[in-house]
Amino acid sequence: MNDKYLQYEITDFLTDDSFVNWVLDKTYDKEWQVWISKHPEITTRIVESKQLVGSVKFREDNAAVQSKSKVWNRIDQSTLAKKVTLNSNRRKVIYSLLAAAAVALLAVFLLPERATVIESQLAETKTLSLPANSSVILSESSSLAYKSDDWNSRRDVELKGQAHFKVSKGVPFIVSTSNGSVEVLGTEFDVISEQSSLQVHVTEGRVQVTSGNHSKILTAGMAFYKNPTWEDARAIPGDWATDNALVIFDDQPLSNVLSSITALNGSVFEYGNIDKTMSYTGSYDSSSELESILEKVLWPLRIKYSVENDIVILTY
Repeated sequence: MNDKYLQYEITDFLTDDSFVNWVLDKTYDKEWQVWISKHPEITTRIVESKQLVGSVKFREDNAAVQSKSKVWNRIDQSTLAKKVTLNSNRRKVIYSLLAAAAVALLAVFLLPERATVIESQLAETKTLSLPANSSVILSESSSLAYKSDDWNSRRDVELKGQAHFKVSKGVPFIVSTSNGSVEVLGTEFDVISEQSSLQVHVTEGRVQVTSGNHSKILTAGMAFYKNPTWEDARAIPGDWATDNALVIFDDQPLSNVLSSITALNGSVFEYGNIDKTMSYTGSYDSSSELESILEKVLWPLRIKYSVENDIVILTY
């Protein structure tokens, strides 16, 4: 990775092809993740830039690609045009310009024409009535977009952030996010889609969750949890720890995977000479017994284990 990014402001990231491709398509994802881990001082700028780019979901048909290119070209031209005259206000003005462009792109590419877009501000919760007796509670700093014209044949909504849905029975109801989708017929459930993390929790009924290559049918009391960062022991939210959750990992260090198990049942791991940084891709069901979870995670890595009280001892 090029250390030029250490000098980048948010506006620079948003007009950098390599960065945009990484956010939208995970191009060179491992290289970006490694580089960011080596430069924690830039994490805030990376997160803010990803959120803005990630708020725009493009349809990759020819017309959309051409329009997408034109919009980014206009952003670049506007940035160059303002560069000399903006001086100290340059960053604020350009950021406003890019935010406006993202909103415009959201309307063009994310949903059909005449979409209804609702946003909640910081410390604000909104309760909304959707067509055909469905409803949603939109958490703070979240947004929801939908088109009601063809609601009788297809109920599609786009979510960014967190919401609780109560859906009446009828044609499929699909919640799409940048991290995956949830399809239901009639049920009550929570969806949290933030940055690269997706959480789905079903209160009643039945839903199908799809994220990348992972798909899971959830019933009441079950959850789906995927978070590529897996910070410390917060792998499963505390209030969901007893639920039947599918916990998913994509190319994560072994230490992060085992931290999630510790968060789930309190088990302590002794690594001995085991390499904590070895990569794991897979999933486990949190409702399974400890031994079943350990087999699912450790067997592909050719790691043996023994359990003494609540201590899991790892060996080759």
